[in-house]
Amino acid sequence: MEGSKDQKGGQVDLLLVRKDNIVDCCEVKFLGAPFTLEKGYKEQLSIREGLLAKKLPRSKVIHHVLISPYGITKNQYNSFFLRVITLEDFFR
Repeated sequence: MEGSKDQKGGQVDLLLVRKDNIVDCCEVKFLGAPFTLEKGYKEQLSIREGLLAKKLPRSKVIHHVLISPYGITKNQYNSFFLRVITLEDFFR
């Protein structure tokens, strides 16, 4: 997503636009251990969400999804992701 001259843009790893008016905004992390979402990175993701929301019709709802081989570390920020998809989920 591009921003104006005084506004930063953002990169979204994967967007899935569903027929039920939900847009899954997927963050993909390939790590050898669970991903840890920290405050600063969560704030960056929130900014990207705002930029994306401006580009989407008001009827669309954004859900945050993490795709990471070993999931996410539990902390005060991990609930930012509505869903976490791991390698285990792909091979069930």
